[in-house]
Amino acid sequence: MYQENVVNKLAKTEASQVWGKLTGTKTTWDFLVNPESIDWDHSGEYSKLPVLNTEQPLVKYKYSESVVAFPRVLFVTKDNNRDLDPLLKALVDLVKPVKNGDSPELLKVELGEVKIARSYLKGVKITEQQWRSGKCVMASGSLEFILAPEIPKAVIESNSTTQLTEREQASNAQKVKDAVTNNKTLATQLNVKPSDTFNVNSSGQVSVSGINGSRVNIGSLSDILGSSLRPGLKGL
Repeated sequence: MYQENVVNKLAKTEASQVWGKLTGTKTTWDFLVNPESIDWDHSGEYSKLPVLNTEQPLVKYKYSESVVAFPRVLFVTKDNNRDLDPLLKALVDLVKPVKNGDSPELLKVELGEVKIARSYLKGVKITEQQWRSGKCVMASGSLEFILAPEIPKAVIESNSTTQLTEREQASNAQKVKDAVTNNKTLATQLNVKPSDTFNVNSSGQVSVSGINGSRVNIGSLSDILGSSLRPGLKGL
């Protein structure tokens, strides 16, 4: 696309050599040979509401997503005589959680004026091409990153103030009762019986009625119901 009144206002650039860099929390990878190209993929997600006897459904914007990919990257050393296995393994580890229950490592990507302060390695493909003594010394592949902006303050505040209605409290109390009824191991771990009276408060804490009407806390809904808990209540 070309628009003359816009193009004439664009800044001219000087020819110079710049090199790419990938920075993690513990390691930095410097590009010996820059990627051949950079692919950007920007997309928006919309919900669709079909309306009877209309030619187009109603749409409502949900969120946007940006992905940047280096379709061809060379994994080499200056003399192609170094064992690349530790480097390739370190890259593969970047798509996995740092530890169970955690997220993958947050990365910074730099290549000239392309500076992405926060991203995750969404995918890495590796094709081994040359070996010495059974060790890979040359490979090629691709890297794909998904941009990870800071979480807006409004979202953090919203998640931290989730409250259950009385109806949701009663419904989840019944789910806890069903869970311990059908899972004897869980009942033993919680030291409860299916005949106990279960209560759930507005913040998702579960208790059973004890002696003289007192309540004994046995954990949160997330701890007890786990993956069966409705997604919107995962933090409770």
